[in-house]
Amino acid sequence: MLTLVLTTALAPIIWGTTYYLTTEFLPPNQPFLASAIRCLPAGLVLLFLFGERVDKVTRNRLFILSLLNIALFQSMLFISAYTLPGGVAALIGSLQPAIIIFLAFIFKGERLESKKKLMLATAFLGMCCIFITPQIRLNFIGVSAAFVGALSMSFGTFFSREWPTNINVYAFTGYQLTFGGIALLCISPLFDTYPSTIELKNMYGYGYLIIFGAIISYSLWFNGVKKLPLGVVTPLGFLSPITAIAVGWLALDQSMTLIQGFGILLVLASLYRLVIPGKI
Repeated sequence: MLTLVLTTALAPIIWGTTYYLTTEFLPPNQPFLASAIRCLPAGLVLLFLFGERVDKVTRNRLFILSLLNIALFQSMLFISAYTLPGGVAALIGSLQPAIIIFLAFIFKGERLESKKKLMLATAFLGMCCIFITPQIRLNFIGVSAAFVGALSMSFGTFFSREWPTNINVYAFTGYQLTFGGIALLCISPLFDTYPSTIELKNMYGYGYLIIFGAIISYSLWFNGVKKLPLGVVTPLGFLSPITAIAVGWLALDQSMTLIQGFGILLVLASLYRLVIPGKI
């Protein structure tokens, strides 16, 4: 189980680099196109290599999941990445564990142990220490997009686990990336501003997002979602904002205060207690 936890954890770590990639490597003002380029080629590759035929019920479920996990989540992710500091967008996204646990209680009557609730609260407190600073700048569009994205991915993660599809995880991921990518590509002309030229660094950015940000990360994530308990897999989402601030500190020479360092320690300590077998 520990190996599965660690490989699943790679997904939110990779996603945490999205904010840096968006601001430093991608053309501005095209969140839907960036999302489509990230998802559609990745989905087609996975279906070409691992695709399976599905019945109508499974296809409908995959389409709904693609809207939740890919189309809506990815577009909101990029909007928030373009309009908010990366850490702030990730902080709002870190509400996902609480939302998913709430969904499990509403739909299945599952209750989380008191010790795990305390650890989740401690992790979120750590997140607040990291990202709530006097210099913070917010805007309504960015905050709203980040919150809608958190809701969308939470519902998508929950139903990905609860809806049986009976296909391999790579086909499961490929169908969602393909359906979601097509939806994003159709929406893109209505909202995006297309650049007149594409630079080499843009190609590097898109390549990273396709290979690591979609094919590898989503395959690892959905495999973990299917096999790990909700109380273990959902807190791994905290690693995304931790990665975002670490990348900003290392690559963008951003400063880190003592309080922020303390917050990171709180989050990592809580995660260790939550996800490592036998620690709670």
